[in-house]
Amino acid sequence: MWLGKNNQQPTNLFGINWPLKCVCLGVCFSRDLEISVKDNFEKRLLALEKCLNIWSSRDLTLYGKINIVKNLALSKIVFIASVLSVPSGFVDQVSKLLSSFIWNHKPPKIKHSTMIGKIKDGGLNMPDFKIINKSLKAGWVKRFLNPQTQSWKKLPFDLLHHVGGPLLFECNFSIKTLPELSFLPLFYRDVLNAWEEIIKHTPTTKKEIENDILWNYHFITIGGKSIFYRQWYNAGVKTLSDILGEEGNFLSFPEIRNKYKIKTNFLRYFGLCNAIPKHWKEALNRDLENELATTGQSATHPLNISFWTCQQARSLYVSKTFQKPTSKARLTKAGFTDQSIEALYILPFKVTKNIKLSMFQFKINHHFPVHSRQTF
Repeated sequence: MWLGKNNQQPTNLFGINWPLKCVCLGVCFSRDLEISVKDNFEKRLLALEKCLNIWSSRDLTLYGKINIVKNLALSKIVFIASVLSVPSGFVDQVSKLLSSFIWNHKPPKIKHSTMIGKIKDGGLNMPDFKIINKSLKAGWVKRFLNPQTQSWKKLPFDLLHHVGGPLLFECNFSIKTLPELSFLPLFYRDVLNAWEEIIKHTPTTKKEIENDILWNYHFITIGGKSIFYRQWYNAGVKTLSDILGEEGNFLSFPEIRNKYKIKTNFLRYFGLCNAIPKHWKEALNRDLENELATTGQSATHPLNISFWTCQQARSLYVSKTFQKPTSKARLTKAGFTDQSIEALYILPFKVTKNIKLSMFQFKINHHFPVHSRQTF
């Protein structure tokens, strides 16, 4: 099969019938995007829908349906989602099918953003395919940064060479401020988008400002784009503290050249210093901690990527998406404390093994009406 710039060659070139597609490890590779989408996603979507239709005729509780989704339905598409870029329309279709199955083709009685939460928070750990897809993509970062040399890594690292290759995944970056990435394959862009949500944060203290990696920083831009000077990085300039003196002031141009033996001009150095936010410079000249207003994840808990898992990524995405149950406001108004509300949400799953009774109490806790045969 012809690849790259030659993928539009005639199928009978040189008297050979060149195939339009090939299948490797269950994944279809084709010169025709429509064929690839059909074989990789549409067929699996039909299989998922068939699975849900078979189980929809059973008298299952919410908890039972969620377990069917986790163990039988999503297992049909998780592998393909982990190795290919998933079309946005496919994510929406899967989410719609799952919601329809769980709620008996009726409008949801509890917010989706609540149902995905933990039981102690009022949810049922309901899977969200959009979050699962992002978690699978974020899981590739651990593979990228595995110290073992593997030939397949050469492609992504070569494509990201201008932003530091593997260093990028340690930086506080934003896709919007990174230099041109239009040439990057969709799959790798999905990985970067997923990882950005995890790694991106706003520093809250002087120490965090000093210790954050300087390169590809979404707060430090020139012409709207973050910067990466490979020569400087190779010489040992990595964090903001590397270009600061003992009193928190920037090193002079002669000092920076002599310290790191860098061959550069003063315009590049002063351009970098000028790109650093003004309120950071003011904070660096003070000794107070926790001076800056914060929005987003704190940098005080750096990620240990060597032990990173898809489950950890999913938990982080869920925590950002989760919304408190509307019933919690009523319970708080009635005088319940946060601890007692948490105990109330957990109680139905502790006092009985009968899941229908648990679901009955779960519905009561969330204040939505139950009656006749819908009681359970």
